[in-house]
This record gives sequence, structure tokens and C-alpha cells, in this order.
Amino acid sequence: MFDGPEGVTCDDEENLLVCDYHNHRVQVFNSEGMFVASFGSFGDEEGCFRNPCGLVISIDGNIVVVDSGNNRIQIF
Repeated sequence: MFDGPEGVTCDDEENLLVCDYHNHRVQVFNSEGMFVASFGSFGDEEGCFRNPCGLVISIDGNIVVVDSGNNRIQIF
């Protein structure tokens, strides 16, 4: 369940990735809208977020996430 979805993108496999702002994670859904996975949790360590608010898939397939509460961008 989302708590403040912000920012959405689609990868090469037609998965939909959505920033879940207040849950401090990114959720992944397949092309039929079924939940596939999520990553991230609250924190300031690598791989953790404080209010992610945007994301893109780079040309080389990396997931680039705007981690607004930590004033940084993380690349996965």
C-alpha cells in the first residue's frame, strides 16, 4: 500500500517503478499491475531513503532515485 506515491518510471521489461514517499521505499509492479518487489527503508545509509520523490532509469539500466530528505541522489 502506498503512502504518498511520487515519481514513476518504466524499465525495459515494462515494470513500473514508483517512489513511495512516506514509506521511504521504491515499489515495483509488472506490466499487469501486480506487485513484484520493493527496495529501501527509512534511514541515511546507502540503500535507505528519507522521502524519495523521483526516479528515472538511465540509458545503461541503472535506477536513479532522488532521495529528498537526505539531499542526495542514489544509483542502483
